[in-house]
Amino acid sequence: MRISLRAKITLFVTLAILVISLVSTYLFVSQHKRHIENEFIARGTTLSYLLSKIVKEGLETEKLDLIEKAAFIIQAENVTNVNVYTDLWDLIESYPENPANKDLSLEDAIRHFSGNRAVKSSGTSGNSFYIKKHSGYYCFFHEVTLQPYEKAAPITIGYVMVDLSTSRMQKAIDSMIKSNIIAALFLTITAVLALNILIARIISKPIRELHGSVRKFKEGTSSEIETSRASDEIGDLAREFNKMSRAIKEKETMRKKAEEKLRLAAKVMESTLEGIFITDTNFNISAVNPSFTDITGLSSGEITGKKPTLMAAGTYDIETYRHICNAIQDGGLWQGEVRNRRKNGEAYTAWLNINSIKDNNGGIISYVGVFTDITQRKIVEEHLKHLATSDILTGLPNKMYFNELLKHSLEQAKRDKKKLALMFLDLDHFKSINDSFGHDIGDILLNEVAQRLKECIRQSDTISRLSGDEFAISLEQITDISNAVLIAQKILAAFSHPFYPNGNECRIGVSIGICLYPEDGSNAETLFKNADTAMYLAKNSGKNTYRLFSEKTDI
Repeated sequence: MRISLRAKITLFVTLAILVISLVSTYLFVSQHKRHIENEFIARGTTLSYLLSKIVKEGLETEKLDLIEKAAFIIQAENVTNVNVYTDLWDLIESYPENPANKDLSLEDAIRHFSGNRAVKSSGTSGNSFYIKKHSGYYCFFHEVTLQPYEKAAPITIGYVMVDLSTSRMQKAIDSMIKSNIIAALFLTITAVLALNILIARIISKPIRELHGSVRKFKEGTSSEIETSRASDEIGDLAREFNKMSRAIKEKETMRKKAEEKLRLAAKVMESTLEGIFITDTNFNISAVNPSFTDITGLSSGEITGKKPTLMAAGTYDIETYRHICNAIQDGGLWQGEVRNRRKNGEAYTAWLNINSIKDNNGGIISYVGVFTDITQRKIVEEHLKHLATSDILTGLPNKMYFNELLKHSLEQAKRDKKKLALMFLDLDHFKSINDSFGHDIGDILLNEVAQRLKECIRQSDTISRLSGDEFAISLEQITDISNAVLIAQKILAAFSHPFYPNGNECRIGVSIGICLYPEDGSNAETLFKNADTAMYLAKNSGKNTYRLFSEKTDI
């Protein structure tokens, strides 16, 4: 059974008051009982002295009645009871033949005193007494003695027994005890009522208010607990609870925001097209998203606990991943292009970003890798690059790209202090082929020309279709102009044989102009201009031949 705080306090205080009342009553009764006993001892002793005085000296005639009563006590051997009332100064009042209380017998006193004589005093009786408590009665017993003459042995002349329970003083004490008990009960009831009122005002009411406010707070109808009792401990408790509640709400709000962010991140991770993997600080994969499986073909169970190097396409790419791990440990992030291999063995190119995740103290707790399969993009990029740098018809570098390559070759030749030759080629009679067989045959012929030119140059050399029927060749790392002349002669020899575009026999020639770096120019523009000049010199010299650039040449 649940007991309220108010009931506990009331019960405790009630018990405390009752205990105090009982103890005080007991002490009061004990003290007054001792007082009664002392009083009757004194009065019994007086009666004993009076009796012995009557016997020894005798009294006047008016006291004869008292003498007769005293003589009766002295002469009676079987006196069983003497009732002495509270007013002992009235002496012995009666000697009932059948006393109401047979327990008030002198036999106990006689047995008690028969072997225990009191010490005698000169001129008075030796007094010996004791108090007997029996069945709720208090009895005083006294031995009355008489010394007839000096030096005579004391003579026992009788016994005095006083029934203390019949005294008016005892009755007064009993009445006082009852009054004291009633007063204690009244005081207890009054104190309990007052305490209940005090507890109700000081403790119970504020606690009920606090409980009601807490219930409203729990139900959500109140944002905080009321603190109207701002000056007491309960108000302090409510304020501290409100502080704690606000702190909990703030943490709960932060927790909900964090959970919402986690849910959002989880949805993003599940729905994004990029492959995502999470590793611990030892680069062991702990989680992947569905797109990871779609790209790699590896399920979460197959990759969890493994390292990202499992995805590498080859030994070189494994070393790349090791380099990535070292870079992340040093800088916390890495991004770049990697070559991976799918579960079915197919290689693919991926763009990979790896970032570290840190705790509030700045310590790294995990890494997150996000990668995209860029294989198709790379193909498209390569194709666009090819379109931007190559001739669509022949696949050779176009004029713009060839110009960049020539500039790079010139820088290399300048560093290495080497020579470089530039050849400018123009096909002879190509227009007549287009006019005779059509442009489709002309395009096929241009492709065959490009293939025949490739067969005439070295692997380190570069050939380009500049436009229409014009081509250019850069010859790197030559010792002198004779190397360029040798290749020009080889080209003229190859063109001496007919071409067969789509089965049609076609005979064309080629006019070649040659200039040399650094003698004939130190930059690409100058070399192009001088090679073109030399080519026109070949054209003017009868076509299908080559000519070297000479500063003395003036066309």
